[in-house]
Formats: sequence, C-alpha cells, structure tokens
Amino acid sequence: MDTKLGALALMLPLLLLLSATRVAYGGIQPTPPPASFQAALVRIEPAGINYTRAVQRSRSRLSMLAARAVSNAGAAPGESAQTPLKKGSGDYAMSFGIGTPATGLSGEADTGSDLIWTKCGACARCSPRGSPSYYPTSSSSAAFVACGDRTCGELPRPLCSNVAGGGSGSGNCSYHYAYGNARDTHHYTEGILMTETFTFGDDAAAFPGIAFGCTLRSEGGFGTGSGLVGLGRGKLSLVTQLNVEAFGYRLSSDLSAPSPISFGSLADVTGGNGDSFMSTPLLTNPVVQDLPFYYVGLTGISVGGKLVQIPSGTFSFDRSTGAGGVIFDSGTTLTMLPDPAYTLVRDELLSQMGFQKPPPAANDDDLICFTGGSSTTTFPSMVLHFDGGADMDLSTENYLPQMQGQNGETARCWSVVKSSQALTIIGNIMQMDFHVVFDLSGNARMLFQPPTA
Repeated sequence: MDTKLGALALMLPLLLLLSATRVAYGGIQPTPPPASFQAALVRIEPAGINYTRAVQRSRSRLSMLAARAVSNAGAAPGESAQTPLKKGSGDYAMSFGIGTPATGLSGEADTGSDLIWTKCGACARCSPRGSPSYYPTSSSSAAFVACGDRTCGELPRPLCSNVAGGGSGSGNCSYHYAYGNARDTHHYTEGILMTETFTFGDDAAAFPGIAFGCTLRSEGGFGTGSGLVGLGRGKLSLVTQLNVEAFGYRLSSDLSAPSPISFGSLADVTGGNGDSFMSTPLLTNPVVQDLPFYYVGLTGISVGGKLVQIPSGTFSFDRSTGAGGVIFDSGTTLTMLPDPAYTLVRDELLSQMGFQKPPPAANDDDLICFTGGSSTTTFPSMVLHFDGGADMDLSTENYLPQMQGQNGETARCWSVVKSSQALTIIGNIMQMDFHVVFDLSGNARMLFQPPTA
C-alpha cells in the first residue's frame, strides 16, 4: 500500500473518534516565557553496559546520523528525519506527564533529534511493544494541528486529511517520518500532529500547547518507553518549544542512579561556580543548516600528556556535502572517531600501556578490552581539546569504563570505536559525570564542568 494511503487509513478511526468528541484545533502557541524546571534521566541498562551491544548500537546510530546529514543536503523533503534508538544499549529515558488529567509516560531523551512523539491509543502496530500509550480522547487539553498551521509546516513532509471537517487548511496535520536514509523502510513513525499539556519533574511543571506526534504506527528500535523526547536544535524539539536559552545534564556513572537534566535558569552557569566551566562555540553544518545536532570544534586529542599528531582537517566539515564534523550526542553510547584519528589515538594508548597491538582477548582490532587488572591499575590520561581552549580532561571511567565483555566477564573496554563515516560522535559514556550545558542564547556555545568542580 502507498505510504500516504496506509498512514491515512490507519488514522481514520481515531480521527473520526476525536472529531466526535470535539477535540479542538491548536498549534504551537505564541512564544511562551522561558521555562525553568528540573527532571531526571534514567539509564535503560542500570545493571551494566554490554560492550558488544553497545558497539553494534553505536555503529548503527552513527550510520543513520551521518546519512541524515549527507542525504539532507540533496534529498527530497522527508527522506530522512529522526534517528532510531535500540533497546538495551545504554540510552536514557525521560519521564513526563501528558494531557489533562496527566498520563505518566517516558520516552528516549535524544539530543540528536527534534520531534517529540508518543504511542497513541491501542497502537497495535507500534514499537516499542508493551509500553503504555497516550489516549487523546481521555484528555480535555488535546488539540489537533491544522494543515494550514505553521507548526505543520515544520514537518519535513506533512500529510493532510480533512476528516474532522472545516475549511481549507483546517484538516488534520499528519506525518510519516522515515528514520535514517530513504533506503531503510523499517525505521519510521507515523501519526497525527497534535498539541497537549506536558508536565515535567517532581514539581509537575506544566506547559500547554506543546506540539508532538500522536503515533499510530511505528517500526524499528525505539528503546523501552512510549516514544521519543527530541532535545535537538530543530523547531519541533522540546528545547525550542519551551523557549529556553539553556539546558544541561550530568549523566551519572552510577548506572542505577537518576541523572539530573535542567532547563532554563536552573541550567544557568553565569553565577556560583560558573567559573569552573569550560566553553566552546556551537557550530552549524555549512551545507545542511537545519540539522538538530550539537556540533563543536574538536582540535586535538592528548594521551598521557602527549598530543597525538592527527592530520589537520580530520574533524572538519566537507564543505560540498556536509559530511564530517563533531557532535555531542546523548543517544550514542560509545565515542566514534574516524581514521586516521582512531588508529593514531589507539596506537598511542596501547604503546603507553606496553602493547604493540590490541590485546589478544579482542577478536576485532577495533574492539579493545583489558581483563585481569586490579582496581589500582593506572592508565594514561586522555584529554579532548576543543575550540576556544576548552580541554575536557577525561577520567578512566570516561574512556576505559568497566563493562560486560564479549563472554560476560567484567573488563575495562575502550569506549572509542572506529567511525566508518567522516562524522565524529562524542558518546554518552565519555560525557559521564561532566556537567554539560548547551547555551542557546546569543553566541551559542557548549559548556562543560569537570566532575570534581
């Protein structure tokens, strides 16, 4: 069945029901005052990170993020959108309430995407299975987004139905989001664009009129929650809709502990111990400027106090295709480095540890684990150098954390994997225990504070 016809056919029953219950029309409301609240992120794998799954998951996500940047440079609208997440690979879920009265749900917190969506109704053909859904007919604050509303125009390729009646442009805005590149037909979400009241945090801070996807069909890996919470730089992201000038998080290395995420003034770093933050400018892809990614300029990497001699331009953008660059991403577990940077940094690390090649325990030169060491074993230091003189001095747990090895044993595994693309990703393990803040006001910048500050 044609994608558009299939999507609209699935929506007809719900659209008719919503029309009968006189659900109103809405859209993104006039710019609200900046929000300020704190919530928590919870690790999907609280018992430990499985290295093999983390590698598979990170490589898959890399391919899709890179494909989005390059394909968007010359693709037809809608050929790529958000990026899927897979269950059990070290991602974070964010809890929220939706509707009036509020229904408590959770979704993957993702700085690499912008759309907020949740499963709606019975959603028998939705992934992930077994998680709760949102029922718009049970909420007094549910509202359609009309096809003629500017909010609908923020979708890459909006669909339109006129089931609920009304004049020209007042039909229901709906969507089919294909994830990754256009050749992958098994990662998508589709449904109706609506607005609702969302609540966050222990104080249940309420924000009406938030646009989100009421998903009626989805396929692919989307974690264990009920959808996704987009925290990227796009116009439909939670960050943009809340009109916050900053948000930040501190991902705990204690995987069983919640990690705080703060929005608005609660993420402010100008007072108190703000002097302990390092700062680097946020960049924009020179070819595809509407991507939601948080790009930064990586200038070098040091191991054991020695600056690795990485060729100039390794971390730069390709000015003709938009490929390359460096992003901070909460949804990628491991850090992905392209060659020659990967091989040069790996070889320097192993050389300082007395190895001339990867340890025999690894069956892949790109997967490095160490077993048998004591808790007092010392490892060479590792520092990331960013534009503006910002140096990120990593702890051992950031680049050689303890994980579940390939045979189920506990081992220290390098949290860096070779990137098959020009794109570099700083993954969430490498960010652990740092206070990371994205300041989106004026001259946009990313700030980070060491764990000991």
